[in-house]
Amino acid sequence: ADAPEATEAPVPPASENLIPQGKVEHIPLDKVSVDDTTFMFRAALRVGPLKKSIQAEGQQLPIVVRKKGKTRGMRYQIISGFRRATAMKELGYTTIAAIVREDLDDDETAFRASVVENEQRKTYSDIDRALVIHAFERAGYTTVEVADLMGLSTRQKNNLHSLLVLPDVVKAAIDDPDVPFTATHGIVLRQMMTKFPSLDAAAWVEQVKAESLSVAQLKRTINKA
Repeated sequence: ADAPEATEAPVPPASENLIPQGKVEHIPLDKVSVDDTTFMFRAALRVGPLKKSIQAEGQQLPIVVRKKGKTRGMRYQIISGFRRATAMKELGYTTIAAIVREDLDDDETAFRASVVENEQRKTYSDIDRALVIHAFERAGYTTVEVADLMGLSTRQKNNLHSLLVLPDVVKAAIDDPDVPFTATHGIVLRQMMTKFPSLDAAAWVEQVKAESLSVAQLKRTINKA
């Protein structure tokens, strides 16, 4: 069978841009709820390289937040920018540049804004996109189809959804940008695991990494083995 359709770098329609240009404010970092992960759809944050960049060049992009709570108890909930906020908190910064959105009282609108902003900046891995789809559907949002929101075909959405049933070691390999193991590798490996129930997924991930096997080579080598 042909390899599954790739899912890399989808771009939502321009009409779905829910992150308009806004005034950048410098807000207290201790008022930012970094631990509130309502709108974080990341398998891993990986802030190490970003911390080095911020140390060298400073914060290049503002985070996007909305206010939660009233007066003295008010805090900022992150819509987009968990990596930046986490990195700067670990570096000891006391303030962070942010766009404070006053128009995101509705949770679904905030969810959509978070997804679109990250898709437009192409910061999601395929595992991250699968987590977005799962969270969107679990929340029961119905005003927009999540595949349209993310610029995905129905086939791509279904392929991404299937990644979540893979063993953790396979999902971690797909999510790691430094590993030559793609979502399509994962989908083919899942097909082979159905065909060969005793298949050692972790061993095949390591073989792909060691030999830089293409998807076709992976399928052919498993069938031969």
